[in-house]
Amino acid sequence: MAADEERLDFLVANAAATALKPLLEIKMHQIDKTFAITVRHFILMVQMSFQLLEKTGGRIIAVSGADTLGYIPTHGLLAAAKTSLETLVRYLAVELGPSGVTTMGVLPGYVDTDSIRMMTGQVYEPLKQAEIETH
Repeated sequence: MAADEERLDFLVANAAATALKPLLEIKMHQIDKTFAITVRHFILMVQMSFQLLEKTGGRIIAVSGADTLGYIPTHGLLAAAKTSLETLVRYLAVELGPSGVTTMGVLPGYVDTDSIRMMTGQVYEPLKQAEIETH
């Protein structure tokens, strides 16, 4: 990225990949991949794009997940990575704020997708019903 040739107003981090397994079944390579995609690459993206964001008073937006708020079966590893992402957002907000770059986290609400059905398994129907009843 050449700061003198390009413009960047927003950096959105929404990448995640994980092994959806109980924590006792997780392998080291799965831990490495999950944290590389969610945490390490987020830091690298911020470092690579900072000069462009600083020029425009840009925004960094990191998307977290509901698994950081409470237990979702087989989501322990991803929840740990997304919680790390949330911590990085708070630190970057303080470190980059004085330069005019705003950092924020977003925790989207429930969206009924095939992915949600697959990830939640047996708790899908109760989750869907709870969403209907509370909204």
